[in-house]
Amino acid sequence: MSIGVPVYNGERYLEQALASLVSQTFGDIEIIVCDNGSTDATARISQVFARRDERVSVHRSEVNRGAAWNYNRALALARGRYFKWAAHDDLCGPTYIERCVEVLDRAPMSVVVAYPRTVIVDESGKPVGTYEDGLDLRQARPHERVAVLIRNLVLSNAVFGLMRTDVLRGTRGHGSYISADYVLLVELALAGQFWEIPEPLFFRRAHEGTSRAANRTSAEVAEWFDPGSGDEKTTEFLRLFAEYLLAIERADLSRADRLAVYRSTVPLWLRRFHGSMRRELLEQAASSLRIRSRNRSAEREDAQNRMAVSQSPVRLAVPVGVHELVRRVIWQVAPDYAPKIGIHVDPTLTIDADVVGMETIVANLISNAVRYGDVPITVSVDAGDEFTLTVEDSGRGVADAFTSHLFEAFARSEESREEAAGAGLGLAVARMAAEAAGGSLVYERARTGGACFRLVYPGSVLRRHASPKPAADRHAPQPHAAPHADTGIYALQRAA
Repeated sequence: MSIGVPVYNGERYLEQALASLVSQTFGDIEIIVCDNGSTDATARISQVFARRDERVSVHRSEVNRGAAWNYNRALALARGRYFKWAAHDDLCGPTYIERCVEVLDRAPMSVVVAYPRTVIVDESGKPVGTYEDGLDLRQARPHERVAVLIRNLVLSNAVFGLMRTDVLRGTRGHGSYISADYVLLVELALAGQFWEIPEPLFFRRAHEGTSRAANRTSAEVAEWFDPGSGDEKTTEFLRLFAEYLLAIERADLSRADRLAVYRSTVPLWLRRFHGSMRRELLEQAASSLRIRSRNRSAEREDAQNRMAVSQSPVRLAVPVGVHELVRRVIWQVAPDYAPKIGIHVDPTLTIDADVVGMETIVANLISNAVRYGDVPITVSVDAGDEFTLTVEDSGRGVADAFTSHLFEAFARSEESREEAAGAGLGLAVARMAAEAAGGSLVYERARTGGACFRLVYPGSVLRRHASPKPAADRHAPQPHAAPHADTGIYALQRAA
């Protein structure tokens, strides 16, 4: 089996880590040290172990190409049937590899990861407490394993477990973005089971030099994963959600299993991370508005250009098929509610809009209706003199005392959930996105007594020609446009 040790400037703890690996009771191993352009004594320490033990090899990069690249390089160099990453600052008990190999040798091929229990140690290696990973994923169905993973995953210790090399190489490897190990473990859980060994054999070191402790901002952590990316706007949780959906999409699953994963785990992911995702959306919207404000200030220097801009407030982007966009957003944010959400939108209707902004608005309106309203929920469009998209639910609506606060960016407590239904970061982001595109977002009481939100764009966004009908989704159950029995408008229905 192969052990990959990615390291950058790890002189303080590397010797102890390598000593714990060469002292394993299981001898048929190779230890691949990948030095990522270290400028300290890392290279010297690694070469000392390589000279002493022929199982140790050292592969040095002249420049630091980031932690993600180095982790993946270690995997690419591996020759063993089983593979394990070992951090340069952690320690392994002497029987770590032996016990994990025993499990994978005897377990069915459906078991893809074996890992022992975790002990947290301090800088000197002294135990400070045990850690319950809660990732013993022996469930038979992929969606059941992923559901447990999402509920319990925090420190990602299982990513340092022993894995079947071919299965690990079937994933996208370690991504070059923040918390990419979360998505990697999702991909592995979709592929098979995790078995936890009830012995404390993994000693994870907590110290000031860890990636999260040493890098205080999201930009610094991004730079640690992928040099150069720290200059870009970092959205950790939005990126994670997109990568999570992609992991589900590319997994080797039956149609039934894929649908089960979407239905049961996407809502779990959103419930766990929705606060962070909303914060990032709000920050993006605020940043976009600041940029627009700066641009407008510069344009005031040229009166003629300023006049032209003032007469064309809507930013035209690309043709967007409204029916397909709404349908896609529903399957992303509320797949289990899809059969209960009516889409009253002409499938041929196309508007000129910013796709990201439009999806942001619709996603927040749908999420709001699902979380605080009641079914049935309808999404309808009036494409007359103006473009009006309406999301209406059948819940209790918003208490009169809170309607003036609907679009304020504040966090709601569980105690105020009933009274303040509809208020919070999501709607603040949606209104910002609407206004940035020259539109508006308003609330009114629905005819059913529930909440009704209307997104209004000027008629200039409408395109006066038909767009192709939405392409079929080969993975999701196929909703289709069919005439409503009473009104002849289009409703979302489950395919027979």
